[in-house]
Amino acid sequence: MKILNVGHNYHVSGGSDRVLIETGKLLTSNGHTVIPFCAKSEKNENSKYSRFFPQSIDFNNINIKSLLSFFYNFDAKKSLELLVRSEEPSIDIAHLHIYYGKLTTAILHTLKKHNIPIIQSLHEYKLACPIYTMELNGNVCEKCIKGNNFHCVINKCKNSSYLQSTIMATESYISKALGDVRHIDLFLSVSEFHRNIMLKSGIPSTKLEVLHNFVDTDKYKTEHINLDYFLYFGRIEKLKGIETLISAFKGSPHKLKIIGDGSYLTPMLERISGLNNIEYLGFKEGDDLISYISNAKSVIVPSEWYENCPMNVLEAKALGRPVIGANIGGIPELIRDEIDGYIFEPGDVDGLIDKINKVSDQFTNMSVLAREDAINRFSKKAYLDKLLAFYKLTLSRKEQ
Repeated sequence: MKILNVGHNYHVSGGSDRVLIETGKLLTSNGHTVIPFCAKSEKNENSKYSRFFPQSIDFNNINIKSLLSFFYNFDAKKSLELLVRSEEPSIDIAHLHIYYGKLTTAILHTLKKHNIPIIQSLHEYKLACPIYTMELNGNVCEKCIKGNNFHCVINKCKNSSYLQSTIMATESYISKALGDVRHIDLFLSVSEFHRNIMLKSGIPSTKLEVLHNFVDTDKYKTEHINLDYFLYFGRIEKLKGIETLISAFKGSPHKLKIIGDGSYLTPMLERISGLNNIEYLGFKEGDDLISYISNAKSVIVPSEWYENCPMNVLEAKALGRPVIGANIGGIPELIRDEIDGYIFEPGDVDGLIDKINKVSDQFTNMSVLAREDAINRFSKKAYLDKLLAFYKLTLSRKEQ
């Protein structure tokens, strides 16, 4: 099968970029031809198709021309036309990730012109929220879910700016009018929760399926032992439940290590000052981060916003770590409560304390079951089997 793999970047700048690149590698290693189509950047990985990559908006140098390209990128449309015409045999299917803002709905019209079926993996809430996050002033927000983006403007949802919020709301209206739902044959939500949000936003159920993210379980080896500490790793933001997390460990006999960076770092450091059982380790990645995860008694994910399919849960389970997660967004879909982890209500300090105490007694059994579940549900093989089935479903519908 020949697959066009479309997204913002051909380098890792965010989670969706990683999924795009890793999905491409997975498909290639299983005998498929994968053609990347992303915005031009000096950071991109090497590709023989990079000559077709279009220019995109420079967010550091906004002018009238670049702003128009944010709404409709004619260069992306032209570049994709050249790429499609160059391919013989023709492309079987296009798999889109995050493409708006850089490539824009302009590319959809080229794909439809050549009758190429389109699947899109939805990594955030853009089709229900102009700023993609469903968050307002530190709280969950669903005001624009039915398509009335005026709320985005009056609440200055984008960086507390009327101008930026108006641009985002306008882009959302234009994209919808130009077919950001109409032209997509199948959407892949990364959680059942996300799928339900998309249904509420008006996307037909026949266009929505669920495909959770995957983790390379073969890369992660683990022993079912721990060094008697709990771990939080990820962005340091208030909506990630940092206050709840700290409150649960204040005066606790248990140890907590925190890894990450973010806008809430300074308030967090002030809150943990003088607490000897809480240690902030800074930002970690690669083998260093894996080492901390693989030695933890449990990973805690205390989020208080609509997480989709957080990779920290999948990575923890792949390393045999039980996860204590908040009952919000897609988190509870990834944890089997009282089997390989625990679920607590977001913001419930006493509930989190209870789960922290319980996991200490259940660690060994939960560790084994967490690893098994990661392999069965979130491995590369599980992801690939489902993805190819969705490709075949979309192609069969096109032929009818």
